[in-house]
Order: sequence, then C-alpha cells, then structure tokens
Amino acid sequence: MSGDEAPRKPRKVDVAHEEIRRRIVALELQPGAPIDERQLIDQLEIGRTPVREAIQRLIHEGMITHTPRRGSWVSPLSFTELQNIIEARRMVELESARRAAERASDEWLEFVRREIETTGPDIRDGDASKSVQMDQFFHTEITRATGNRCLVRMAELLQHELMRYWFVSALKVGELSIVVWHHLTILDAIATRDPDQAEQAMDEHITLFRERLSALVSGNQLTASGKSATITQYGD
Repeated sequence: MSGDEAPRKPRKVDVAHEEIRRRIVALELQPGAPIDERQLIDQLEIGRTPVREAIQRLIHEGMITHTPRRGSWVSPLSFTELQNIIEARRMVELESARRAAERASDEWLEFVRREIETTGPDIRDGDASKSVQMDQFFHTEITRATGNRCLVRMAELLQHELMRYWFVSALKVGELSIVVWHHLTILDAIATRDPDQAEQAMDEHITLFRERLSALVSGNQLTASGKSATITQYGD
C-alpha cells in the first residue's frame, strides 16, 4: 500500500459483529434475551443486511441461538456447557503448557512476562475488562509457543466459548490478583523447561477457574452490572 493510500474502513458487518458480540460478552444483552433486529439496526445505525450477517456469525459461534418460527435469542449460560469447556481446556491447555516448556523461546518468555507486568496493576485494581483480555492473550500465547497451529486454532475456539464465563468470573467473584499470580506461576514453570511442573501449574489454574464459578453456578444465578443472568443446569 502506498503512503498516500487511505486505510481501509472496516466492513459494516464486522463492526456490527464486534459490537453485538461485545454486548453479549459484557452481559448488556442478557442470556435468554430475544434478539431485536430492528432495535440493533437503530442503535448501531447500520443497515439490515450487515446486522443480519453479524447475527448469523454469532449463531455459528454459539453466542446466539436460533430456532425457525421462534426467532433468535442470546444463548444461555449453561452448567453443562461450562463443564464441557473445563474438560476441553484440560485437554488442550495442559498439553500446550507441556509443549511450551519444551519449545518456548527466551524472547517469548520476556514478551509475555512484560505484558503481564504491564497490565497487572490495573487487574489488581479490579479492571474486569483488562483481566478478560489478559486471560485471552495469555492462553492463546501459550499455544502459540508450542509452534503447533492446530493447538492455536483449538485454543482460539475455546476463547470464544469462554468469554462470557471469564467476564462473569471477573465481575462477580473479583479478587483478580490471584489470577495475575497464577499467570506468573505458569510462566515461571514454563521458564524452568520442566513439562511436568508447567502442566501442574496450568492444571491448578484451570481448577481455580472452576472454583471461582462454582458458587455462582450452584445458585443458578450469575449477576453482572446489577442484572440477573440465569444459568441453566441442562444447556438450552
């Protein structure tokens, strides 16, 4: 691209997708709430076709559920889904931690540590958004350190599934300093080049994630920003 060429504007469907997804993740659009296409068109000031395409993407990603003749609604936060996510995380992330301990470069270790230390103060102060962003960055980076593109793709898919649960955990459970500590502990374990230690540190981190949500799940209620979001015991 020449220096005189203007940067390309993002496509309207991408803008719509990003904003609707953000509202779902942040629980501004509550689990189980109907998707009001006309309202979204008016609020986003984007045409019907891009909004419809964005909704279709979110259906494919599992953020929105659609049934013919019933319409579309925000997918529920499901206890069954959460259990499945935790099981999948163990399969992907324990092995990724092992391989990262064997393959991560010193430059990679320095880069990730610098990112954790840069965002750490905000997260310790309770910045839920920064905490979720760091979780996504950290776990994706570990799979990238393995050099295995298949693991990276699987991790990125898990990030989409995890986002709302991470956000609820950060907002409602709080105590985000322990998450920063866990990330540094995992990174230290990888730096020792000991796959067993790295795997154990990751396993403890995933267990922490499960425990942070267990009390909320057992009450069948997840609450964020003053709003109640039902979590179902049997999926949809």
